[in-house]
Amino acid sequence: MNVTSSGVGGHSDVLSTSAGVGSTSNGLSASFGNLVAQAGGALQEAEKLSIASMEGRASTPEVVHAIMEAERQVQFALAVRDKITSAFLELTHMSI
Repeated sequence: MNVTSSGVGGHSDVLSTSAGVGSTSNGLSASFGNLVAQAGGALQEAEKLSIASMEGRASTPEVVHAIMEAERQVQFALAVRDKITSAFLELTHMSI
C-alpha cells in the first residue's frame, strides 16, 4: 500500500484521468472502476492485517493504519460517486 503518493488520499492518478470527463464516458467509468478496485484492495489489505494481528504477526498500529487507509479510500470513492450522481441528475433536469 502506497501512503506517500501525492494527491488526495494517494488518488492523484484517478483525479488526473477523470479530469477529461468530456472526452469519453468510457474513460470515466474506467477511472471510477479503478477507484472502486483500489478501495476494495485496501479493504482486503486491512482484513488480512486484522487476521495477522490476531495470529500475532502484525502490530496494532499497522492494523489501525490499514483500517484508516481503507476507510479513507472508501469515503473518497463514495464522494466521487455522489458527485457523479449529482452531476447526472443536474444534467437530466436541464431543459433542452
